[in-house]
Amino acid sequence: MNSFKAFFLSLGVLLIFSATESVAQYVNPCQLMGKVFEVEDERFAQYLVYEEEYESSADLVVFEEDNWLYCTKPGMWCFVDEQKGAHFNVAFVEERSRAHFTVFFTDAESFAGCNR
Repeated sequence: MNSFKAFFLSLGVLLIFSATESVAQYVNPCQLMGKVFEVEDERFAQYLVYEEEYESSADLVVFEEDNWLYCTKPGMWCFVDEQKGAHFNVAFVEERSRAHFTVFFTDAESFAGCNR
């Protein structure tokens, strides 16, 4: 009976970890706006981001705003120097397959937004 309980307990723990992992993999970049802090070590990043060369391939078109008060729609990001107070943090990766989502940086504020 003990081995039977142990089997189901380990199966339950395994299912919890797999469910948590799959939830963590889903990211909706269309909701990301505001103050952003860039971290060097990707282990400490909330999101791993790949910068696309072309706008049409990106999940999110980002306009880099200087004043975070104007970051009121998706894709409007204001990079800050301190993690404290940032809405989220990112690390840029060199392999697209490792990223949670992709971005393209635009010079036109009107082009910022979701590409999905």
